[in-house]
Amino acid sequence: MLRHIPLGNMNNLRDLGGYPAAGGRVTAWERLLRGDNPTGLTEKDIEWLVDRDITTVIDLRSEEETKRKPDQLAGETDFRYFHAPMLGGERMPNLERDVGRGYFQVLDRK
Repeated sequence: MLRHIPLGNMNNLRDLGGYPAAGGRVTAWERLLRGDNPTGLTEKDIEWLVDRDITTVIDLRSEEETKRKPDQLAGETDFRYFHAPMLGGERMPNLERDVGRGYFQVLDRK
């Protein structure tokens, strides 16, 4: 299975399958993806998502980001789009060792 999924103009689309989960289980492949703003998707890219029933989009970007760069899938009839901004203007840390803690701090504030 591919960890990095090549779709559209997305630079950071990753499959979250194969990770350890509770009870000795493992997350399923091709069910949950994590990525940047979906742009430049072709009809074939959209079919790939629909064929795997990956049709819910949860956009965590700020209001400003979504206005500047709208999500291509927000207007697609086969997709359910939810905008749930995580940040209120603050920036997430870039260093790998700090990213996890940064997400938990954001969740604590919410």
